[in-house]
Amino acid sequence: MKLWKVVLSLFFVALLLPVCNALAAADVKYPVQLTLDGKTLKPLVPARIVDNYTLVPIRVIAEEFGAEIKWDGDAQKVTIQNGTVQILLFVDKKDAYINGTKTAFSVAPINDDGTVLVPLRFVLEHFNVEFAYDETTKTVHMKTKRLPTPGAGTGIGDGSGVNPDENPGNPGSNIPCAANVNNVAGNLSQTCQGQPEETHITGIEMTESGLFVHSDGAQLTPTTFTLPDPYRIVYDFKDVKLADGLALLAKGGEGKLPSSHPLVAQVRFSQYSQDPDVVRVTLDMKERAFQYPMPNMPAGQFAADITKSHVSDSQAVIVDGVKKYKVVLDAGHGDHDPGASSPDGRKEKDFNLAMVKKVGAILEKEAHIMVLYTRQDDTFVELDDRVKFANEQNAALFLSIHANSYLNTSHGVETYYWREESLDLAEMIHAYALKAGGLTDRGVRQNNFRVIVKTTMPAVLLEAGYLSNAQEAKLLFDETYQNKLAAGIADAIKAYLGL
Repeated sequence: MKLWKVVLSLFFVALLLPVCNALAAADVKYPVQLTLDGKTLKPLVPARIVDNYTLVPIRVIAEEFGAEIKWDGDAQKVTIQNGTVQILLFVDKKDAYINGTKTAFSVAPINDDGTVLVPLRFVLEHFNVEFAYDETTKTVHMKTKRLPTPGAGTGIGDGSGVNPDENPGNPGSNIPCAANVNNVAGNLSQTCQGQPEETHITGIEMTESGLFVHSDGAQLTPTTFTLPDPYRIVYDFKDVKLADGLALLAKGGEGKLPSSHPLVAQVRFSQYSQDPDVVRVTLDMKERAFQYPMPNMPAGQFAADITKSHVSDSQAVIVDGVKKYKVVLDAGHGDHDPGASSPDGRKEKDFNLAMVKKVGAILEKEAHIMVLYTRQDDTFVELDDRVKFANEQNAALFLSIHANSYLNTSHGVETYYWREESLDLAEMIHAYALKAGGLTDRGVRQNNFRVIVKTTMPAVLLEAGYLSNAQEAKLLFDETYQNKLAAGIADAIKAYLGL
């Protein structure tokens, strides 16, 4: 999504509400000043940095833009109406609703001496405003964006053709491209007006749940790997550049951002290469963890969930001096048990076996993985024998691959787990399968399939799609599609193992 085309409908940065005192306004540890279009805003309760996030009081800017505000003290709810757009938010809750659609804050709104404050990032995403942060004066400069008009020149920030020197009183007017602040403690990003010829990373932040990277271009798909001693997770974004604001922060070739994630010490970023253009984002880890991409992110955004690894060295075996994790791959059904059938007569057992072989072939190239199969040909193995095999091997994880069947209109990917220790693996397999295959997300579900109930290690059953749907069945038996899906599943397993 090109940001110059986006007209974000509503924003609120300051609203004084008659609510009970929650914090002491006089004791703000990291206060932040606010300006809007050159005008200094003077809320009764100051904006501030809390846990590496900038929180801003609501009424001041809301009044500037004429938004209608209502407060429900009993529900601790704020309703903000601007034209056809309605936003609901709640004190001390991260969930918010925009025209009925649920979204979430990075950090919950707070109530300080009768004033509700909200995260600046939420402001950025829901109002037509650009930002720049002055670290020296601890000031956030906000500038109203205007839509580009036909024949307009390349003015600063709004595409209006205005000479930046014509308005010396506007703090944003001498910024080459008005900048966005996602995290005032360092995450300064920049969005230039007009359709960019190149894709730029415009924002990077590390929340308590994971990494979020924003761009002004197409969907971001990084290459991900880990480095040992010290342990790091690395993301390389190819064919993109750092926006000007982030580039300014990368003094000496590398920028650093704080982290509120319990497993991540800090985030480092750089323009790692210029031929080709590669932006590298590195997470300096406090301990071993695994990551998986969050599905269904908006265009131009990438997000990764960072979770503590449940895989320990005790689950590894040493072969010729090399530490290896045993991975059991289970092709469902087989021989006289064909499983589901497609409308043209193709059998699930054949799909399952083909996928297991493809995933296994990829994993066998990994020095630290030992792949074990419950079956490698068209034979039948009892469910309890599959379980027994995996348990006796003391495997690090178990994956059973299947294809689904119900109505001829049914479609999508489902991933099943039973024991709580299997949930992280299920979520990771599911996310990578969705990303690789592009089918409908039918969710991660809990069900008592025998092979994932009786196994003693993290165990997941993947329903990769619906054979009862003629179109989806055709895709599932397509060689190119199978290769993509197998690569995604293999990547999920490697990520889970921290490889």
